[in-house]
Amino acid sequence: MIKRVTDVILIGIVVSSALAIIKIVAGILGNAQSLMFDGINSLTDVLIAIGMFFIVRVANKAPDKDHPYGHQKYEGVFYFVIGIFLILTSIIIVGTNVIDIINYQKSQLIKPEIYTLYVVFLSVILKVVLFRFYRTYGKTFSSPSLKADSYNHLSDILATSASLIGIVLTRFNIHYVDLIASVLIGLFILRAGNLIVKEAISYLVDEAPPKTTVKAIKQMILSVDDKLHVDDLKVRKHMSGLYIDVEISLPSHLTLEESHSVAEAVHDKIELEFEEVLHCMVHVNPY
Repeated sequence: MIKRVTDVILIGIVVSSALAIIKIVAGILGNAQSLMFDGINSLTDVLIAIGMFFIVRVANKAPDKDHPYGHQKYEGVFYFVIGIFLILTSIIIVGTNVIDIINYQKSQLIKPEIYTLYVVFLSVILKVVLFRFYRTYGKTFSSPSLKADSYNHLSDILATSASLIGIVLTRFNIHYVDLIASVLIGLFILRAGNLIVKEAISYLVDEAPPKTTVKAIKQMILSVDDKLHVDDLKVRKHMSGLYIDVEISLPSHLTLEESHSVAEAVHDKIELEFEEVLHCMVHVNPY
């Protein structure tokens, strides 16, 4: 599975690298500032993907003595770093262009070249393909990094669309729209970074899964034995997986062996029916 995830990332690196070079060069030579900033955004995609390529390998190492619960949270930390990086990038882009808008003079207007539009159209098409590609395989392989980058590609689609609008309107002599489009690009990047940071935090602080998931787990536990009660149930996220701690109570007249048999049945059924469960710890109380 790791090989497939890294293959997806490598494809993203190649496509994003090509787009970054094309957009930056076309933006500079074609007098389209929003396209140039969009190219810088694509360059950050390349840096993120390179880091992701290596972190996925680390995160999927087997548990060891120093990391008995595995290394998956390294991916969560990187996920968080991606979000912060995008937020900082957006602040620079928005700040730079707001200053340019404040200091703008009509004499500064230079029409973008027509070929910049072709570059933007190509970029939107490739980004839609990458978004669907990453989202599909992020779900298939339960990879937080691929899911995070799919959000990033979705943000890129919106950002490039803003660039397209800016270039078209500037060619019709509508002043400083290209600068406004650059600000919108920065805001789209900010939104993507914020979503990624929020989800990364939910992974790193052991947040509970949706209530529907917890309810389904509880109902399944109760179905194991009609004499069984659920005293306490804690479920926490561990990246794309779940850890479960459950306290059940059984009649006090049952022998230790009988109680253990029920507890083992609960454990086995949970881990069999919920693929995302990495481990289930069952504690038995008498009643």
